[in-house]
Formats: sequence, structure tokens, C-alpha cells
Amino acid sequence: FVQQGCDAKRLLKTICCSRVYQLSSELTPQRDLDGQLATHRLLRRLPAEVLLDAVNQVTGAREAFPGQPIGTRAVALPDPSIVSSFLTTFGRPLRNNPCECARSANPDLAQALLMANGEVLQNKVATADGTLSRLLAAGKSDEEITEELYLAALSRRPTPVELQVVRESIAEVDTRDSAWQDVLWALLNSSEFVFQH
Repeated sequence: FVQQGCDAKRLLKTICCSRVYQLSSELTPQRDLDGQLATHRLLRRLPAEVLLDAVNQVTGAREAFPGQPIGTRAVALPDPSIVSSFLTTFGRPLRNNPCECARSANPDLAQALLMANGEVLQNKVATADGTLSRLLAAGKSDEEITEELYLAALSRRPTPVELQVVRESIAEVDTRDSAWQDVLWALLNSSEFVFQH
């Protein structure tokens, strides 16, 4: 770095082009399971603030933290004492310790229950002025809605198999709104959404 004249852009390019940085998180039998040899990228759950902001961005919901303007992002909260059951459940630290080790990264039952059938997530999925309501009101086809939801949640288009599963899921439910809420809920609960890959 010093020999290159402290060129941060060159350092960033070197890191991004390295084999280790570009590793997949997918495990194969040939790769070690303990992660000591850097044979694969380790999965990490999104931090509490990032996860809440991601859920809000995908659903189109706007967070209302006490004493903050509506729509304030969780990562921009100036005070860790601002009450949020979601952030507390997912291990937001109180920031009274400068060590990142104060943040809890261990999954637990409360997190699983909140994501699986928590009122917070359900309200965000079903919000009247959210992404899903906007797509349904626009009269888009099932394929268009599926593609937009996958791009918003997973930053990729659905595979043909995933598209077929969504079609079948939509056909099985009586009301279209409810069916699409289930699809969006499933995307938000997928490991591809909740974890950094």
C-alpha cells in the first residue's frame, strides 16, 4: 500500500479482484467446514439496523421511531436508547462498549418468531402504501410482480423453478392480496435475504 503511494483506489481494486474476496458462500464436500482455510465465504446475518432498513426498503414501509421523523433509517439513529422491539430482538447493542463484540449475532427463538409470525413484519408486508399495494394497484401481471419482488428483496430475477412455485402458490390462495403477501413474506424470511452471502 505504501509502495503504491497510499493509493486507496488501487488497494480497493486489489482486494475486490482477489480470489478470497470473490469466494462463494456455497459449501461443497471439498471445502473445509470450519472456515479456517478461507475456502468459502462465511455466512453472516445482517446486523439488526441493516435488516430493519432492508425490510422497510423492500416493503415500502416507513419506520416511525419515537422522537424521530417518519422514515428515519435505523442505521441513522443517533441514540441507541430509542425504543424498537425489532432492533432489540435482533441484537442491537446499547453502544456503551466500543467493541463490536457487544452486538449479539446469535440467532434465537424470539428472532425466528418475530420473522415467522410477528405483527411488525406482517404490518410492513400489508402496508396500504407499500411496494406490494403499489404493484397490485398498477395491474401488473403475476410474472412482473414476481420479478419486481425478487429484484427488490434478493437483487436478482427469479429462476424458472421459483417462478413456477410462485405461480402455484398464487393459484392456491383465494384472495390475490393475501397470496402476494405470503410470497413477499417468504422472500423476507429466506436465508438469501437475512444473511450476507
